[in-house]
Formats: sequence, structure tokens, C-alpha cells
Amino acid sequence: MSTLKEINLRITSLKNTKKITQAMKLIAVTKLNRAQSNVKRAMRYYASLNEVYDDFRNEDVFQDHYLIKAKDKASQAKAIIFTSDKGLCGPFNNNLIKKAAGFISNLKERNLKVKTEHFGKKGYDFFKKQNVVEKWHEDVFREKFDFSNATKLIEQSISHFLKNQIDEFYIIYNRFDSVLKQTPVIKQVIPLVIEKENENRKVANFLYEPDQEAVLDQVVKKMICFELYFAYLNTVAGENSARMTAMDSATNNCNDMIDRFTLTRNQLRQANITKELIEIISGAESV
Repeated sequence: MSTLKEINLRITSLKNTKKITQAMKLIAVTKLNRAQSNVKRAMRYYASLNEVYDDFRNEDVFQDHYLIKAKDKASQAKAIIFTSDKGLCGPFNNNLIKKAAGFISNLKERNLKVKTEHFGKKGYDFFKKQNVVEKWHEDVFREKFDFSNATKLIEQSISHFLKNQIDEFYIIYNRFDSVLKQTPVIKQVIPLVIEKENENRKVANFLYEPDQEAVLDQVVKKMICFELYFAYLNTVAGENSARMTAMDSATNNCNDMIDRFTLTRNQLRQANITKELIEIISGAESV
């Protein structure tokens, strides 16, 4: 059985751990509030952009666009994978990495040569052992990543697509559904594949300036860039949400363990007191 000194040391250690988990939870809550606002604003923009994209689906130029029409034979694929830089956020990274690893295996079964780029150290550390890593954007979560950064990265990928250096381009990230739920998703963005949201939506007749092809080209590129930026926003929100939940659970576990050790300490102290009383009474009777 542990001594009173050992139990007191454990209780002190648990209280210190509890302070750390509480502080980390408060930090995550603050970051989550800002990240949630960014995701909500982005969703409104995405909905409007998607409506414009839907307006082109019945046009003759749509299916033949070079960023929408799939190549006859694909041999090379690239995926950008979003994870966090740090741990202590529950299954947030593990669930995504498991799904991404399975998807990459499927691509290889199709005889595709696969390369990955990574936003987040956790994904990079896992996939560098698989010999598929091409680049790690190591400063993306330490510095501000905005739409202009996403545009530059997508322009490079489009250039590689046109030069036949890649044939398929995917984004893999955790979609922020709610504070308690983040869902790993895989999206193909080159060639762009987006399901139509409203089949019954009526499309008006538009006049295009300068012409239909130029407008469609800009809309498609905006959609691809925004898919990347939206993945980043979802990852930031999901990471802080998962960390807040994990730290809240850790704090509750600390409280439970403190209560158990406190009860054990009190029982041990009471047993020692009872033992001393018995020894005193036995000594007095002997005298």
C-alpha cells in the first residue's frame, strides 16, 4: 500500500496537471471562437460561389473545360493533407491519417504514382515513412495563411497539371461539422469534381463579359483555390475544437483521480489514527 507521503505527492502532481489542462482548454476555446467565425463567413461565400458554378453546368463550355474534363489515362496523383502541428487533440489526427493512408493505397492499386504535400507536422511525420512526401509547409500554422497563399499554391498545381506532371489532385482534411464532430473528407479538385447541391434550382439567361469561357475559367480557378483555403479554415477550427474537448475530458479525469486519491489518503490516515489509539489503549491497560 502507498504511504501518505506518496499519495500526497500524487495529489499535488494531479492538481498541477489539472491547471495545465484547464489553461490549454481556455486557450483552445479562445482560438475556436475566432476559427468558427472564419468558417461561417467562408461558408456563405462558398455557397454564393457554388451557385455561380452551378449556373455553368448546362453550358456547352462546361464539360470541355481543361480543369473539369478528366484525362483519358491518369498516371500521377498528388494530395495535400491537413493535420495539426501539435498533439493533445484526441483522435483528430489519427482518424484523418488512417483515412488518407487507405486512400493513398487505393491510388497506388490503380498504378498511380502518388506524392503528398502536408499542412501540419503530424501528417508529415507519418507519411515521410511511406516515401510519398514531396513537401511540408512547415510554417503554415505559425504564420497567417490566407486566400492569396492558397491561390499561389493552386496556380503551381494547375501549371503541373497542364505540363502532365500530375493528372489528379486531391485535398484531404477534417471537415468541421460541430464542436463535437470533425469528419475526414477527401475532395478531388483537379479535375474539379463538385456535386450539384440543388437540382431544381432555376438558372437565368446571362450575358457574359468578356465571354463565357473567360468567366468560367475564373470561376473554376476560384472554386479550386477556395477548396484549399476552406480546408485550412476547417482544420484550424477542428483542431481547436478537438483540443478543447480533449482537455475538458483530461480535466475531468484529473478531478476524478484527485477525489479517489483523497479518499484513499483519508482512509489511510484514519487507519493510522485507529492503530495509534489501539496501541495507546493497549499500553495503558498493560500499565
